[in-house]
Amino acid sequence: MERITMSMYRVMGVGMWVACCVLSSCIEVDEKQSRVEAARYATQLGYEVLGTACSGMDQDADGYVFCSVRVKEIQAPLALECQWVGGKGCKQALPKLRGSN
Repeated sequence: MERITMSMYRVMGVGMWVACCVLSSCIEVDEKQSRVEAARYATQLGYEVLGTACSGMDQDADGYVFCSVRVKEIQAPLALECQWVGGKGCKQALPKLRGSN
């Protein structure tokens, strides 16, 4: 039987973590780029942005995270989905049925 070294255990552990994350469809992201994109999108729509907040997880692994943008002109925040990779913009967030992609 081949002897398993500590580095092999680490590689196996990282591989298992990646597999679990992919199977559960979650990707942790740096939300800073998404907040910048959300503010830019709301500004392009003609709103004065008061603040932005984006989730730190891409729940369905589609490259977009949910963002909420507070604007001066309306009381309810704008619900957006913004790309966290490549900064290619935002789109209106549409409700999704559970279990559908």
